[in-house]
Order: sequence, then C-alpha cells, then structure tokens
Amino acid sequence: MDDDAATLAFTESTLDKYYKVTALNSGRKALNFLQRFIPDIILLDINMPEMDGIDTLKQIKMMRSCYDIPVIFLTGVSDTQKEVQCLTLGANDFIQKPFVKELLLGRISKTLKFSAYQNDLKTMVDEKTKKIKTIQSKIIFSLATLVESRDDDTGQHIKRTSRYVEILANAIKMGNKYMDVCTPEYIENLVLAAPLHDIGKIAIRDSILCKPGKLTEEEFNVMKTHTLIGGETIIKCMDGIEEDMFLNMARDIALYHHEKWDGSGYPKGLAGDSIPLCARIMAVADVFDALTAKRCYRDAMPAEKAFAILEESRGTHFDSNLVDAFLSKRKLIEEELNRQEKEIERKDELYQIPRP
Repeated sequence: MDDDAATLAFTESTLDKYYKVTALNSGRKALNFLQRFIPDIILLDINMPEMDGIDTLKQIKMMRSCYDIPVIFLTGVSDTQKEVQCLTLGANDFIQKPFVKELLLGRISKTLKFSAYQNDLKTMVDEKTKKIKTIQSKIIFSLATLVESRDDDTGQHIKRTSRYVEILANAIKMGNKYMDVCTPEYIENLVLAAPLHDIGKIAIRDSILCKPGKLTEEEFNVMKTHTLIGGETIIKCMDGIEEDMFLNMARDIALYHHEKWDGSGYPKGLAGDSIPLCARIMAVADVFDALTAKRCYRDAMPAEKAFAILEESRGTHFDSNLVDAFLSKRKLIEEELNRQEKEIERKDELYQIPRP
C-alpha cells in the first residue's frame, strides 16, 4: 500500500517473481481489500494522504481476521518518533525508500519465516492447552461423580445441571443485563466448574444424604454445611493448580449456590447482586433439575410445574433476570429433558435381565 505510483510499480515488479502481489494506492482501498482477502504480509507506507499508514494500521489491528498479519512499514524519511509509534501499534519491521532489491526481499523473507514460526508455535500451544483442559475436565467430572455415586437418584445430576448452566449462560450472552460478563471464557469456566457445586456432600453421612423422608432441623443444619465444606475443599485441592478465574468461580458456586435473592438462603444469607453471578446461575439450574429429576424422597415433577415454580420464585429465591432468560429457552430445555428421558429408557433396556 503506497500512494506513489512509481513505488508501487517497482515493488510489484520486484516481488511478483516470488509472491502473489496486490498493489493498492490508499488505506481505504486496503481496508476494503482486507474485508475479502487475508494476505500473508502487508507492506504499508507511513505517509499517505487522507488515511496515513499509522491510522490504517490501527484499523487493521481492529479486524480480528487481520490482527496477526505481519506488517512492514515503508518509509522515505527516518522519523524515530513515528517508528516507535508504529512498533507500539504492532509493526514488525521498516524498509527505507528508495528500496534496495536484495534488502526488500530479505526483510520480507525473514518476516514471513518468523510469522510462520509464530503460527506453528501458537498451534502447538493451543493443541497442548486443549489437551490439558480435556484432562482437567475429566478429572473434575470424575471427582464430582464420585460424590454423587453415593446416591443413585442423583447420579446424572452433574451432567444435567452443567447442561442447564450452559443453556442459561448462553441465553444471557445473547441479550441480558449480564451479557458483558458472560464472555466465552466466563462461560467455559462456568460449565467446567458447575459439576463441583455439591462437592462438599462428600463429608455428609449417608444417613442424611440418602434419607428417603424429610430431614429434621438438626439433619438439615448438617446438610447445609456442604456449601462451606465444598468451598474450602476446592481452595485446598486446587490452589496453585487452576487459573484464578476458574478457582474463584468453582469456590463461589460451591459456597453460594443455595443463597437466595431475598437473603433467606444459606450459608451467609447474601442477597441480590452480592451473590456472585455464577452462583445465581447455578441456583436456577440446580433447583430446576432437583424438581424435574427423581430423588430418594420423591418422584420427578412435570417440567410445566417446575417452570411455574421458577416463575413464581422470581425476585425471592432467584434473580428475575436469570429466570426470564431461562424461561426464554424453555423449548431447548424441554428438548434436553426429553433426550435425558430417552437415554434413561435405553439404559434400562440395556441392563434389563430377561426372566427365564
């Protein structure tokens, strides 16, 4: 990109023996070109009319598809201040005009090789990170499953609640007062942390955890301690291992998912926005699954009635914005419920022992 016709002609004739070249004489044309094509490298003149090279580079760096494209600035006048500004904005190198052919080709070749090395390294890191996250996810899920295996009725609870959490978080992302919070990274950590919400139940004795009838006041007080134990367990087990965002989110979910919007929940009696958003999201998913799944003390409730209970609890038990978002995905949630019921039926058929 250069507004000087002679420079464009010389550069194009020099490079087209080795590369496929597109020559453009303005920043505006360059930006239009980049909407349709992604080059391997950009040569950009600093001093151009209307939109100079610095402003053009700023616009290029705002385009996600072009952010990592290496940029070499073309400059006819040595200006240290401008060079520093260009490097700060992400320029890779400078070539002085008028060009020396060998120098031009050498700088381009060096920059392309370095860019290819960076891309290969980034791919390797991304693949390694993906593998590590998969291992972490399996360990976390296995740990949560170990706790829930003590109660056959809730054995699939962590899978279901994680799915409801994901549905709700994505509903918020599409348009809600919390949409700025629900970034892809936030949702990824939220879904990964959700299975740990009841990890503290590992310390609750079976006579309480699996009791078929209503708990006494004393038993219920013991049951409530699973939130405190869960939060403490996560900090002790994962401190120094996981990223801070995930660790804090997992702890908050385990500790506060039984808090209520009106302050009547436990263990701290938090109210409103003082309850972490991740715990408020978990609360909606947790209660919905508790209502629609069979438990040792009662049968599953029809989805229609469960949705009605959530709606009635707006502003008391639950954050109204989250209930509205959850209800907006009612069709998707009902499809998920139907899928779960069919899966259970298939497992029952698989393990059914025929009578002689």
